[in-house]
Amino acid sequence: MDVDLPESLENLKLFHGGPVQESALSFLHGDPLMKSGQGNVLPDLSVGHDVEELAALGRGLTLARKIRVFAGYAGWAPGQLDDEMRRESWLLH
Repeated sequence: MDVDLPESLENLKLFHGGPVQESALSFLHGDPLMKSGQGNVLPDLSVGHDVEELAALGRGLTLARKIRVFAGYAGWAPGQLDDEMRRESWLLH
């Protein structure tokens, strides 16, 4: 599927999301003007994976809206994260 992204997205930095499926696209987007509670991660922050949704966000881009685009993701095998937590590989906050 080919989707033309709007010019407003042309200069966005592409971040490395992780070593798994580096051709997969994910994006975080937030807007302080978003209606409270609309985010699917936090009240004013959402994650998406659909390039058509990204294009629609780009067509409505405002100075207040923030978008970060990631290629790839970090993934865990069953039990891997639990093992890493036991070994204190992560800092909890």
